[in-house]
Amino acid sequence: MDNTDTNWFKEVFKTGIRQNHNVNLSGGGANNTYNVGLDYFKQKGTMEGAGPNYERFTARVNNTMDTKFIKFRTSLVYSTTEPSASTTSTSWAVSPTRRRTPTPCRPGA
Repeated sequence: MDNTDTNWFKEVFKTGIRQNHNVNLSGGGANNTYNVGLDYFKQKGTMEGAGPNYERFTARVNNTMDTKFIKFRTSLVYSTTEPSASTTSTSWAVSPTRRRTPTPCRPGA
């Protein structure tokens, strides 16, 4: 009979690894602003050969344009995850516009 002592916990489990990287750019002028962001997230699970592993890529673009009477805001988000393609989602949203009350002009002021 073999007296080999196997540490099954050590054989099955490993140290998980997590990475998160992101880049954001923003700017604008007197009447408009923008923000662009990219995000990458990866996590390797703790079970050898079984994970659970997770990977996500997200891109965002936001823009605001302010005119004399109306403000436009747009937002675009794209996100994809692995390993399951069924969790891939893309969304597009345009926020409602907001009207401002005009300022009356006073002659001689």
